[in-house]
Amino acid sequence: MPTHRLSALLAGATLGPLCDASRRTRELQRVFVDAVPASLARSVRVKTLRGGTLFLSADNVAVAAKLRQLVPRLLTTIRERVPEVNEIRVEAQVNAGEDMLRIHAKKSGLSIETIEKFDKAATAMPDSELKSALAALVRHHR
Repeated sequence: MPTHRLSALLAGATLGPLCDASRRTRELQRVFVDAVPASLARSVRVKTLRGGTLFLSADNVAVAAKLRQLVPRLLTTIRERVPEVNEIRVEAQVNAGEDMLRIHAKKSGLSIETIEKFDKAATAMPDSELKSALAALVRHHR
């Protein structure tokens, strides 16, 4: 079987346009990150550049509102490096349900008693995948 470089395969007819679009989005993201404060850059991603409009996705409504205030200055700064940008649109990515799940799903470690019980159970079992899994769990939490 002949070997091919991964870059050659990715540049082919099927994946080539996708790789080009991905590369362009990464470049636009770097330009955007250089143009805004770091605290804001962590919460916003470049979605696409289409028809001269740069589409940005903010993590929440508050970040989107702040970014909209900065759009005139941001447009000037970005156009210096990417002249084809004529407009910036900011969209808020609403994930309220996910935020609530993250708040309530904070991980807590296993208690020492629980780890000892798992260890005893693993020791008492005959060799099996379950025994190996329990032993790995105990090792991980010690």
